[in-house]
Amino acid sequence: AIALYCMAMPHLFGLVQQAYVALAGDLPAASGELVALRVALGALVLLVPTVAMGATLPLLAQVRGASGADHRLGQRVAWLYFANTGGAALGALLAAYWVIPSLGARRTTLMAAALNLLVALAAVQLFKREAEGTASEAGAANTRDAPGAAVSPAPDATPGLRTARRLALLTLTATGVLSLGLEVVYTHQLSVVAGNSAYAFGLMLATFLVGLSVGGEAGRRLLLRGLDGTGLLAALVLGLAAALALVAPAWNAIPSYFGGYAGYPDVGSFRAREAIRGLVCSLVMVPPALFIGGAYVVAMELVTRGAGRDGARWLGYGAALNTLGNISGVLLFGFVLLPRLGGQAAGALIAVAALALALLLVAATRPVPRRVALAAVPVALLALAATRVQADLQALSTGANVYFMPQPWGRVIDHAESVDGGLTLVARGEQDERVRTLLTNGKFQGNNAESGEMQAQIGFALAPLLHQDARGRALVIGYGTGVTSRVLHEAGFAQLDVAELSADIVRLADRHFGDVNRQVSRAPGVNLQLTDGRNLLLLQRQPYDLVSIEITSIWFAGAASLYNRD
Repeated sequence: AIALYCMAMPHLFGLVQQAYVALAGDLPAASGELVALRVALGALVLLVPTVAMGATLPLLAQVRGASGADHRLGQRVAWLYFANTGGAALGALLAAYWVIPSLGARRTTLMAAALNLLVALAAVQLFKREAEGTASEAGAANTRDAPGAAVSPAPDATPGLRTARRLALLTLTATGVLSLGLEVVYTHQLSVVAGNSAYAFGLMLATFLVGLSVGGEAGRRLLLRGLDGTGLLAALVLGLAAALALVAPAWNAIPSYFGGYAGYPDVGSFRAREAIRGLVCSLVMVPPALFIGGAYVVAMELVTRGAGRDGARWLGYGAALNTLGNISGVLLFGFVLLPRLGGQAAGALIAVAALALALLLVAATRPVPRRVALAAVPVALLALAATRVQADLQALSTGANVYFMPQPWGRVIDHAESVDGGLTLVARGEQDERVRTLLTNGKFQGNNAESGEMQAQIGFALAPLLHQDARGRALVIGYGTGVTSRVLHEAGFAQLDVAELSADIVRLADRHFGDVNRQVSRAPGVNLQLTDGRNLLLLQRQPYDLVSIEITSIWFAGAASLYNRD
């Protein structure tokens, strides 16, 4: 089913886009109704393959030997978890750096379909083997069920196992919230200090998955040594809190680490820079992911222990609760906590929440694991210290992660942080305090120097005006400092639309660059929409006389896709 869906995916995306345009009507591109429509259509098109993918783990676990006599299903699941997450990490890296650049998105999708068909053929062989085994077991069962033969009842969980199962299900749900909340927060933080291209996202995802995979295998080995139970689960969650607390002060040091490579000529190559970014992502992502992966495997062992033939069913419950937690974590941290608290505080909150979960597990464990209880004291102090760490805006403004050398933008005088815009900063020059620079995640966006960058900002408006006499409707994609929009507005267009992803950029630009943009976002005839330019153009029924884009750095990885026919 996954393979067939992969083959149909390019056509489905086209149908979904047509449905989106038809249903959107004349709604503004930044309206809440459109967000709900995108979520609904996205869920509809992804529902079939994700349901099929989610069903594979319990089924594979059943095939792996979940017979009535096997009560250690969780340890068997650890192998599947190790293989699955390890394969996912490899897929993230290959897709980002090799497959999509070499084959393109459409051929990559078809290759995924072909690989799924090969897996399906392997599953057919596995089914044949299972069928033969079932037939032999049925014959043996008939012999056992003959008159006078004793029938072994299915094992029943003891009260202690039932309590451990409840705690494990609670842990799977809570760590599901924290793990995807952590991925949202850390991806946001890494986009500020390590870059936000498709390559950087592939590195972040791959390193997180590698940590989960290795952590799951470590959890399996701990179970084989007899270190099982809620005490081990509490120790792993406590380790997660400690790892998160220790990472908290590292964010401010990462820009200077990138800047330290300024004197190395070999760092100018794409491969070298991506290798350094991969190292940074690994140092940040892997430690907490190790504990999350280990906790997942141990919790699944506790959930399925003593379940007998119902082991796969309980495994499905655990996976479902964990995934529901994942969804909740994305929504909670992505749309509520991260915009309100900022990345640094949101990460510290996850550390405190993990500490609280660990203490709950310790309190519910009998006998109380003494070493784990004692370790909770220093971890609590670390978590408390993490809540007091503040983002060093001056360090984060240097752009060392972008240029691999610190840039002398000046002193930071204002900032804003959000999911859409990342970290937006305004710096005032040290030598010339009249020069103000707008930055996004350390990257230069524009300034108010008349003999400097303003020439390019004005040129992006004047160059197309040389070839277009009509003054009806115009569109600027990317507000930046607002200078390009101001020039086009003053050129006499009856209507000027501005598409900008980040409300932070508009707010800071109007606050600090009003002398050069003349508050054009609020001028009569100007329609500012907080959305991406592609989405706005997709929904427009009337053409524009002129379309300009104020994203000048085409040499940045990922920016070239904006300069196309669409």
